[in-house]
Amino acid sequence: MLVSIDSLKTLLHITGSSEDSLLQAILESAQAQVEAYIGYKIEETIYTDETFDLNWEKKFILPNYPVTLIASIAINNGGVWDPLATYTLQTKKGMIVHDDFFPRGYGRLKVSYTAWYTEATAPQAIKQAILSLATLSYQSNQSGGIKREKIDGASEIEYADNTSSSSQIFISLNPYRRYA
Repeated sequence: MLVSIDSLKTLLHITGSSEDSLLQAILESAQAQVEAYIGYKIEETIYTDETFDLNWEKKFILPNYPVTLIASIAINNGGVWDPLATYTLQTKKGMIVHDDFFPRGYGRLKVSYTAWYTEATAPQAIKQAILSLATLSYQSNQSGGIKREKIDGASEIEYADNTSSSSQIFISLNPYRRYA
């Protein structure tokens, strides 16, 4: 998770651990909503021996980025994997720039790398969105979704509508969205 239960508990002024499993589920749901909105998984993942097709270009963009580490990178030269020693990595874009041209062909590039974020490296806007969505969810859960209830001879119940709050949270994530 990119946001700890302790961070959420601090925000909600909760002490003790009696609600930890509920808070964990809420955080997982909030992170899943953020991932669905921005269009990619955000938690750090290791990709091993992924192969890619090449087309005589100096640049290649990995499908998962930002890239935090390249463990190995090799070019297939007639069935022999030769390590690629001279390249530059643009981590935020996941772009590998070769000093020469990448050779053309199917399955010519093999890369093992780590991409996405940890709690320490995630952009503050993404962590804040997860916390905000989790807070809305927790508050809705605590109130049963009821914003106001009036009993004065007749019952009147107004249900909480978090649509505008959620919309504002998602708008803050627009810089991180990827479109297919």
